[in-house]
Amino acid sequence: MCKCIRLVLMLAVALACHSAAQAFTITFDDNQAGSVIYSYDRGIDTVFFYSFSVLSHAGSTWGPPHSGANVLGWSGDGDRPAIGFGYISPVTGRPLTSVESFGAYFSTAPGAVVTMTVYNDAVKYHSPIGSIQIGGTGESWDNRYIEVDSPTGKINSVGFEAVSSGALSGFCLDDLSVTPVPEPSSLATLICGLVGVGGVVVRRRPWGEQGRV
Repeated sequence: MCKCIRLVLMLAVALACHSAAQAFTITFDDNQAGSVIYSYDRGIDTVFFYSFSVLSHAGSTWGPPHSGANVLGWSGDGDRPAIGFGYISPVTGRPLTSVESFGAYFSTAPGAVVTMTVYNDAVKYHSPIGSIQIGGTGESWDNRYIEVDSPTGKINSVGFEAVSSGALSGFCLDDLSVTPVPEPSSLATLICGLVGVGGVVVRRRPWGEQGRV
């Protein structure tokens, strides 16, 4: 009985720590300016970048960084840059993890307008939830913060498309904050890992201590 109580307590503590530690922010200052960025490794909560690169905007005439010197901008490769949240199952083709919310500081060159579309890939590939306009005609954005929340926690990707001519090279974002949602699959993995650790602890004890906790 005591052994079961201990395992339950270990599970509760681990889940609490996982939940508390899951929100994170990517500043892009850990990457070399000019380099193409493919992912930010967070295990099951890894963020993937498509057609984006890290740019130094410390001395730029538009889009000053919100923090540090670097921002995230279009790499010039492909006409639909996108950001993916979490891994896709190789068996079902559905996301293993999803995002409860994300936010970033957006900047645009004068007149640059981009549409940001949020997708729920758990329904079907690229199923749109909604879209937001970044930038505006006759104006520029300077680190305007936009946050997107999903009550159902099913944000899996976000894509960007140019509305005005050349807009993809005239927008950037900084300090991308992400709050993932633990899915049943990831929680099951965590539980199995904890049970395995508990078993190892019991097996490593001397024979005479097997019944004590």
